[in-house]
Amino acid sequence: MIITASGLVVIAVTGGSHTSAVRHYSLAALIVVECGVFALGAALILISIHGSLGTTTPGLLLGAAAGVLFGVSDIALKYLTEALHGGLQRIVSEWTLTALAASVLAFYASARGLQLGPGVAVIAFTSVAANLAAILGGILVFRDPTRSARSRSSDG
Repeated sequence: MIITASGLVVIAVTGGSHTSAVRHYSLAALIVVECGVFALGAALILISIHGSLGTTTPGLLLGAAAGVLFGVSDIALKYLTEALHGGLQRIVSEWTLTALAASVLAFYASARGLQLGPGVAVIAFTSVAANLAAILGGILVFRDPTRSARSRSSDG
């Protein structure tokens, strides 16, 4: 719950004006965020392998890892959809491989997490982690606005 509240605070605070129809992204930020979030997901999977964590903890860690890796895939797919404006040939790139690898790892981590942990809790961890990773990518990589101009003007 603290992680979700922190994410909501980030959304509330980082509202920026973005009136241009063409969004710009930072390739350096894309690389750093994707590598960092992918490494976090891999680390959570490795930590879950240790047998000394209890009975439900490995399932919850795998759920969080799955969510983080789904977030990696989401960020890569958003980049790919924006890259399509340059032509269909740009769909074949290292980011396609990133999205596929993250999705496959996330699928297996999610399936194993659901086998090891309480289903509802694992799904909740997966959902929260995926949303936080996607929000982080949207803000840091794509400079997505988090609040509309109307809501900022009413803050007064």
